[in-house]
Amino acid sequence: MIQAIGDTLPIITGIMISPIPVAGLIVVLTSKRGPAKSLAYGMGFFAGLWLPTFLLAWTGQSMIADSGSSGASSTWSVLIHGGLGVVLLVVGIVAFTKRPRKTSPATEPRWMKTLDSASMLMVFALGGIIVLNPKNVPLLISAAVDYAQASLSTVQLALVVTAFAVMGSLLIFLPIVLVHLARKPSAKLFDKMRPWLVAHNAIILAAVCVIVGAAMLGKAFSAPL
Repeated sequence: MIQAIGDTLPIITGIMISPIPVAGLIVVLTSKRGPAKSLAYGMGFFAGLWLPTFLLAWTGQSMIADSGSSGASSTWSVLIHGGLGVVLLVVGIVAFTKRPRKTSPATEPRWMKTLDSASMLMVFALGGIIVLNPKNVPLLISAAVDYAQASLSTVQLALVVTAFAVMGSLLIFLPIVLVHLARKPSAKLFDKMRPWLVAHNAIILAAVCVIVGAAMLGKAFSAPL
């Protein structure tokens, strides 16, 4: 179990370093009933990480068991990691080319502007949906492939995916804890962070995608067929 989690630490780091989900959380925290809504947003984000990763890994385990061939599953793992690595590199390059210029500053996405008046249920749903962005989907699939090959029981798989989701959600839940401990000082900090995260989202996204994508390609090329 520990080794399975350790193998996916680069993926977990890639999920954690995602500025737009954090910027969305900051909008929620500074809205009416912000502390309460932030918990819904965080739980939605956690569920958005846990559910698809567990279902994909569990399905992968079933497919490996049905095939009965570790060599075939290893080949598929190499192909999947290699393909996802290429996808992440492309996403990173596209994000870099679309980064805001000095002549056209970044603007907040529409969904961020609707968060201020969103209901608790909508905030929860958005927290889950925002996980499934073009950067995170390849990361979730890659983690699921690794966990499917780790020879885990269903209970162990659930625990590993829970640890994966908890660590991937750290930069979401830390601000939530901070705002409950010190609301006024943290509100000033979040107000300053929000425009910075929006302005630098493309650069951070590009860097994370290229680094994690290169790591996936390295893993694919070094794996035995």
